[in-house]
Order: sequence, then C-alpha cells, then structure tokens
Amino acid sequence: MRSNRLIKLIYNLLLKWRYYSIRRVDYIKSMEKEFPSNFYSLWFISLWFAIFSFVYFAIYLFVFSTILPIFLILSVGSFVFSAYSNGQYKKHLAGERISKSLVYAMIIIIYTAVISTGLYISLYLSSTQLALIFMVLFATAPIFIFTSPVFSFMLIAASSLVFVVLNVLIGNPAIQIDNILMLTPVAPIAVFFTWFSNRYRILLSFTTLKIEDERDKYQVQSTIDDLTQLGNRRAFEERFRRYLINYRVNENYLCLAIMDIDHFKKYNDFYGHPKGDECLRSIGMALATGWNNSSIYAARIGGEEFAVLWLEEDMNNAKGVILQIQERIRNLKIHHEKSGVSPYVTFSIGVCIKECGTSESMQDIYKSVDTALYEAKGRGRNKIKRSRGHRCEAHKRG
Repeated sequence: MRSNRLIKLIYNLLLKWRYYSIRRVDYIKSMEKEFPSNFYSLWFISLWFAIFSFVYFAIYLFVFSTILPIFLILSVGSFVFSAYSNGQYKKHLAGERISKSLVYAMIIIIYTAVISTGLYISLYLSSTQLALIFMVLFATAPIFIFTSPVFSFMLIAASSLVFVVLNVLIGNPAIQIDNILMLTPVAPIAVFFTWFSNRYRILLSFTTLKIEDERDKYQVQSTIDDLTQLGNRRAFEERFRRYLINYRVNENYLCLAIMDIDHFKKYNDFYGHPKGDECLRSIGMALATGWNNSSIYAARIGGEEFAVLWLEEDMNNAKGVILQIQERIRNLKIHHEKSGVSPYVTFSIGVCIKECGTSESMQDIYKSVDTALYEAKGRGRNKIKRSRGHRCEAHKRG
C-alpha cells in the first residue's frame, strides 16, 4: 500500500515537473501560444552577441594590435543567425507554420555559444570577477527562452558540461577550483529559477487564453439569435456593410430577401408560443446551411422576420436562390390552420437584386426591400415582390 502511494507521489511529481504543475491540456494550449515568441528572443540575443563579439574583436585589433579571428567569425555568424531568426519571426506573424525542432536547435546553438564564449574570455583572462558575471548570465538567460522543464534542464546541464571542459582546458588550478565552486550552486539555481519563471509565464498565458475564449464566446453570443441559431440583426447589418463594399469593388450582384411569416400572430394564438418557437427553429434550420453559394447569409432580424443576403455573378443564379427559399419553406409543411392563405406556414418575401454600378446606401436598399415586402403582404400574402428602385414587380408563388 505504501509502495503504491510512493509510486503515485513520484509519478505526480514528474508530471508536475513536466507540465509546470498545470493540467496537460492547458499546458499544451499555453505552450502553443507562447512558443513562437522564442524567435523574438533568439533575434534579440543573437544581435546583442554579434555586437559584443565585434566590439571585442575591434578592441583587440586596435588597442592590443592582436587579431582574434574567432570573434570576427562569431560576430558575422551571429548577425546571420539574427537575420534568420527575425525572418522566421515575421513568417510566424504572417501565419506560417514554424518547426519546433528548428527552434530548439537554434536555442541550443545561441545559448551554448554565448555562455561558452563568455566563460572562455573570463578563463583566458584569468578573471574570477568576469567569470562571476557570466555565471549570473548563465543563470538568468533562460528566462528569455520559453521551453519545457525537461528541455531547460538539459540546456543548463549541457552548458555546465561545456563550462567544466573549458575550465579544465584553460584555467589554472586555483581558478578552476573557484569556478567549479561557483558553478555548484548556480546550476541548480538556474534550473529552479527557469522552472518558476516559465511556470509563471505559462499561467499568465493560460489566463490570457481564458479571457480571450470568454471574449470570443461573448462576441459569438452577441451576434447569434438564441432561438434559431442564425445571425441576429446586429450580425446581419455588419455582414450587409461588408457585402456592400465587396459588391462595389468586384461588381457582383448584391441580393437581399426579407421574409415575414404570414399570420404568425394567429399561429401563436392558436398553437401556443412553444409551437411558435418550434416553427421559428425549423425555419432557421431550413435557411442555415446547404447552399451552393458560400456567400449566402441568413439571419433572424425580427420576431417572425428573416433575411437572406448574398452576392452573385449571374442574375439567373440570384433568382434560383429565391426559388430555393420558397422550396425549403414549402418542404417543411408546418400546418397553419388559421392562415387563410395556405394550410401550411408561408412567407411573404420582398427581394432586391442590385446590379453593379449603383451607389445606394445600405439604408436605401433595405428600405426598398421592406417596401416590396409590404406590397407582397398587402396583395394577399404568400407572394414575392422584387424591388426595382421605386417599382416592385409581383410574382405569384407556386
């Protein structure tokens, strides 16, 4: 029993270490959000290192008349590395997918290069103070790199190994002992410092994601009609504005149909409001999907009033959509004994098909369609009226 508890405890500790004490699913979401920022860090670090290497090379060249070609190579290589990192960062901002393996490889290269060079200089100059400075950099540099706990541990362990090797190859015994004594507390401090800083960062990222999700959910809810799941009037007007701009630029036909259920008040009074809601839901489902034209947008813009908005390149196709609307409502066969027009639920429809070249506003177009709808209802309902400016052409529904 105790052994099972111990195994479970060790297992939980390993999982907490691996995922920063956060649920795996939340960790993955936050990691996806934060990981690309490493390109920005790589660009900044490599640019700084390129400038540092060049300055160090210039000092020895002009002050001590000594050429250290390794620092010139490091400077040029770092500038190239910096430009490449910046390019990858811009690709990410443009929405292109980036390779995580490539990022990890770049992190290893730049981190090891910076730390190794700094420690090499301090050992070469036999400067304990300079070595201490690079030890601090060694401990704090990972904060600029967002990685998993395991990778951070491996990165610091590898850098520590490089440091020990350089220390053995270059330093004198006294300095070697001092540097190893400094490394002994710094390495574990770096591991835990990186773990806690990245954990804080990922928690902050997850909190931001939750806020963004709630905001997106609210935005969706504010543009969706709860009953029919179609767009509401606010969403319809926003889509109308966008389509109006597209129609003027691309010279398409702008088509709008406004539909009103005939004698819906009588339907509610006779069948009851639950049945009325069911009727509206059925109509919403009939108008929501399955259109050949991907631009077709259906919305509920009033109590029993619906709108269908779309763009077309061909007049015959536009008329075909109107016929499809008729057919879909007819196929529902929702009984309406009190209609006086048909034994089933019917629509009166006002339609406007605007040809390219017109400059009417959204309000003018909507008003012309609403006038056509009013005439369709005034002439007996269950009709379609097409608006032609101030004129309306009547069509008897089949």
